[in-house]
Amino acid sequence: MPFATLAHEDRGNGPAIVFLHGHPFSRAMWASQLERLSDEFRVVAPDLPGYGESGAVDQIMSMRRFADTVVELLDDLEIARATVVGLSMGGLVAMELGLGYPERVAGLVLAATAIGIWETQGFGPIVDVPRTLRVVILSSLAITLGVQTFFASFFLSVLGLGRR
Repeated sequence: MPFATLAHEDRGNGPAIVFLHGHPFSRAMWASQLERLSDEFRVVAPDLPGYGESGAVDQIMSMRRFADTVVELLDDLEIARATVVGLSMGGLVAMELGLGYPERVAGLVLAATAIGIWETQGFGPIVDVPRTLRVVILSSLAITLGVQTFFASFFLSVLGLGRR
């Protein structure tokens, strides 16, 4: 089932960064990051199927299926490769993107997400993610410090995505 009408924000130009929200949120949680980073990057934030303005779905959605819908959106937007940021459930979707579509993912930023669930679901340890990916795992410290401020400064410094 294609999600050609997946609600999303798409702003700016430059290297692409995709922001994936957690449950039960929507793309609105990334408004500050989109605003602050769109001067230097192409920033995209979808409402995953069943959330926000993307509306209800008539099927059970696995993390892999959510990842497939993000790839469909990237195809529609003609984005070949992006850094993917996922918070909570969005982090699980981001990991699925990294495993299922490594050629599409320049790096992963995972915040307040559950990595251990992969091993219990037969995916193996996180180190199986292709070595070409930059994987940064953030603790709940990012949430404590405030996601709005933390991610903007984090991208510009730690990942080296800022001005050169």
